[in-house]
Amino acid sequence: MPGSDSPRARILDQLRRVFSGPSWVGPSTEDVLALPGPEQACAPPAVGANRIIELVLHLAWWKEAARRALDGEPLPPAGDDFPAPSSPSAAEAWPEAVRSLREAHRKLLARIETMADADLDRTVPGRDYAFEVLLLGLAQHEAYHLGQIRLLAARA
Repeated sequence: MPGSDSPRARILDQLRRVFSGPSWVGPSTEDVLALPGPEQACAPPAVGANRIIELVLHLAWWKEAARRALDGEPLPPAGDDFPAPSSPSAAEAWPEAVRSLREAHRKLLARIETMADADLDRTVPGRDYAFEVLLLGLAQHEAYHLGQIRLLAARA
């Protein structure tokens, strides 16, 4: 078990903080997921914006893609990372999107737990950067989209 100063432990800490808190940047993912109801999460966005549900599914997509990359699968090309909701019904699609994000987060953390620190220096399949960059970037990416979700939730 690595100490709390290991690179892997720091990455796990950052991913846990942004998702469950306490997060330096503000409310955690779990806090933000509690803001919109199904109708608001699935409502048409402002021009040029994504719906809240699309952002949640996008975050889940990236967590799942990163986990698969850790197992050797190349990251898919850009543009495939905004999957459609599972149902046209907001009452069904929103809880499923939230569940999907929570499950992708849990699986990613479990996979990172099995890594050695040296694995962080490996190049991500299909990219020209290391896993350390990808995994730290996931925390930054999540914080960015949480800000968008908060703004969209506040407009109602």
